[in-house]
Amino acid sequence: MFLGSDEWIDKWRRRLSAEPVRTGVPLQRKRAWRPTLEHVVETVSEAFGVEPAELRVSRCHGNEAHSAAIYLARQETDTAVGSIRAHFGGVSAAAISKAVARVAIRRAQDRVCDLRLTELLDCLRTVGNCPKS
Repeated sequence: MFLGSDEWIDKWRRRLSAEPVRTGVPLQRKRAWRPTLEHVVETVSEAFGVEPAELRVSRCHGNEAHSAAIYLARQETDTAVGSIRAHFGGVSAAAISKAVARVAIRRAQDRVCDLRLTELLDCLRTVGNCPKS
């Protein structure tokens, strides 16, 4: 539990999120600042040059921005899978898991994809200037 002004709490959560996760500190991830689902959608849509509404439709096979948004939403936010499902067009929980797995595999095999997602992760964690495609 943090006591203090909203600004002070936000500052310390951001500091905690910048530190590597240490074993033996299970609440570190929970206490750290996390981007919102809306922030992920906004960041990805800006970086890929698409409208946020395009990320919210289901059945987006081959849509890199859609896959990246789902991956980042699942990996970086505290949002439950049910809320992520609803936000991205009501896709199934299994589809969310498969999309995350596909992006993780692609990230491991494709250096360009990994660099782009790393830039987006940095942007989400620092709330700074995001890369544009």
